[in-house]
Amino acid sequence: MPRNKEGSTRIKDGKLYARVTYQDDNGKTKEIWRKAENRTHAKELIKQILRTLDDHGSKPLQAEQMTFQELANFYIENYLQKAEYINGRKVFGLRSYDTARYNFKPVVHDFES
Repeated sequence: MPRNKEGSTRIKDGKLYARVTYQDDNGKTKEIWRKAENRTHAKELIKQILRTLDDHGSKPLQAEQMTFQELANFYIENYLQKAEYINGRKVFGLRSYDTARYNFKPVVHDFES
């Protein structure tokens, strides 16, 4: 079975980079570039990126490219949820949902561009 991930070192604008190409979940070819101090560091970066791809897929690497607004929306959709109770016991969400949402809005507004 062919490997769909590979790494190499490249010199770009006089600087050394570690470059990894891979196919995402949709089959599109993507590249990740990381600036390296020397060839040994570049090889370590390649191993680290390939390990992250093997262990977690491409989602963590795509998260590095997220804007603050995208990250804030992800947080609101996945973590900022109203509390749900079963038999008087909280099983999900935040008890202080309204307060958290109220305090979160100014932070998001400050980072909008």
